[in-house]
Amino acid sequence: MTNNPVSNAAILKPLPLPELEDTLGRLRHAVSAVASNDQLVHTDEAIAAFKQQEGPRLQAQLREFAEEKEAENSSWLAEQWLDDYLDVRTSLPVTTNVGFQARIDVAGEGLDRVARVIRRIAEVHLMQARGQMPEERDFRDNPLSSTQWRCFNGGLR
Repeated sequence: MTNNPVSNAAILKPLPLPELEDTLGRLRHAVSAVASNDQLVHTDEAIAAFKQQEGPRLQAQLREFAEEKEAENSSWLAEQWLDDYLDVRTSLPVTTNVGFQARIDVAGEGLDRVARVIRRIAEVHLMQARGQMPEERDFRDNPLSSTQWRCFNGGLR
């Protein structure tokens, strides 16, 4: 199987869209950890107003957007996540949770080994660019979405 973003879309569950009530409850819980009593009262008022006014309309728009993205075998959060990740201009190891470990099993020493490593990196890059990467699975053997790998087509940051 290739690393085509649609190859395992029928098996993958879409990222759930939280209900408005759940989102507002989580917001209130997060704010309560750092807000004064007066700020919390103001927050409760703002949440109540949002819930009665703009909230339902915006939630409906978000649900429609999520359905469009699901039809494209994507997620309602994928583009925003990638934009936010790529906007970081500070040290990536400090500000993101991404880590890579390259295990490149090649023989040789010195320049011979360096040449073999570079060749292997190029081979993997070309496999990804051609959509020929093998399907990845998690520890429970569930297929993993490969859509986030598309940002590597053409270059790395």
